[in-house]
Amino acid sequence: MIIIGIVFWIVCGILTYGLHFAYLQRRLLDWQELADKSYTEDRSSSMVLGMGGPISLMGLLISKQCCYGFKWK
Repeated sequence: MIIIGIVFWIVCGILTYGLHFAYLQRRLLDWQELADKSYTEDRSSSMVLGMGGPISLMGLLISKQCCYGFKWK
């Protein structure tokens, strides 16, 4: 049961990272140079948010910051 919970937490964290990173990078699509400047900062903040697992994923879905798809790199 613990292993299932850990796997669930990791999967939710990965989904949270991908959704949040895409939101941060693609909301500035018209200003690509700003998105390029903030790439490392956006990536690190998405990693921190991804550690929240299902809690962060639920918050992301409620705040509608998931409409930009996924971005992993």
